[in-house]
Amino acid sequence: MHYTKSDEYTISFVLLKLEKGKIMIDSSEKAVAGFAALQDHFDKNIPVWVCVTGRSVISRKLDEDPGGKYLNHILPNAKESDFTISLVNNERGEVFVSALRNENLETITNDIHDFGYYILGYSIGAAPIAVLFQYGLIHAETVHVPGYQIKILNEQVDDILSAGEYNEENYNIAGESISNSLALPFALSFSYLTDHKGYDIVSGDKLHCDEESFFFSRVNRYFALGSLAFLLLLLLINFFIFNNKRSKNQSLSDKLAYYETFFIQRDSLRSEILMKTKLINQVGLKHNTRYGYYADRIAATVPKGVVLDELTINPIEDKVKANKPLHFSSFIRVKGGSRGSILLNDWLRELDKYKWIKDIEIIDYEKTASTGKFEIQILY
Repeated sequence: MHYTKSDEYTISFVLLKLEKGKIMIDSSEKAVAGFAALQDHFDKNIPVWVCVTGRSVISRKLDEDPGGKYLNHILPNAKESDFTISLVNNERGEVFVSALRNENLETITNDIHDFGYYILGYSIGAAPIAVLFQYGLIHAETVHVPGYQIKILNEQVDDILSAGEYNEENYNIAGESISNSLALPFALSFSYLTDHKGYDIVSGDKLHCDEESFFFSRVNRYFALGSLAFLLLLLLINFFIFNNKRSKNQSLSDKLAYYETFFIQRDSLRSEILMKTKLINQVGLKHNTRYGYYADRIAATVPKGVVLDELTINPIEDKVKANKPLHFSSFIRVKGGSRGSILLNDWLRELDKYKWIKDIEIIDYEKTASTGKFEIQILY
């Protein structure tokens, strides 16, 4: 939501979806005039993450993190209870602070709720676009979005400047050509889908998130449908059981029942043999394996600053259940921590030099105060 005036705003959105483990753009639109028009683009059952930019947002860069009282550093003598604050830090210790008056936030929240949408969370200012540089999805020294000029240094946000008019241009983000008017909405959606949270830290007294009620309503809907299906299944099972009991012949001999026991044992042993044979074939115990070699090569390339917590070759796809066959994936899962995304990327490029590695995919990366937790998959 970009404020063009103190009481007027336009809406741009990007709707992402997860399909076969990949994030894809389902639909997008820029400069939609209000939530009434937004209803024509996507359903109310799809929750939204709100980011506010423009004239009503005050943003400043602090050379070091003061550790609190952020509002006093950008608006001296202002009351903290009147504002909602957003923070984004970079690795150089700088912090980007954005502030929005609570009365503006309440107006936005009421408008969204009046049209029946659920709010998962809030972001303020343009700094959350930094998630695109953290994951290496966009490469540019300067990025222009509505109202802002963002300068980049070493894959980190270096400065955010206010800008008036800007030229419409497209950026190559994750292999797709995306307008700079939609770069920030894309970053917000991507951040939530990857980390289940916003990139910036937002605090204030007037935040009204509907994440819990949204998921509760969705669970209730699925539970009602599941209960109905379960009830119909029980009725169907009862019908077949009753019909089977009624049609049973009371004259079955004890001898037949005695031999049936052997048939059951035979089928059980046969199923057990097939299951164990399949397990041996899947694990590869019938042939020479190179799993020890793979693990040794991966461990040999781990640089200082990267710590591995888990290395699993051909992990089981589903949970282990009684009397259910095991299915193994054909990849290597590696989990651990690194002192930074650059160090992790350098290590992955080193791994990619091995000819037996077909592809390396980053499944998850979560940055903490001192390290970044990661999960990767190596196809071989």
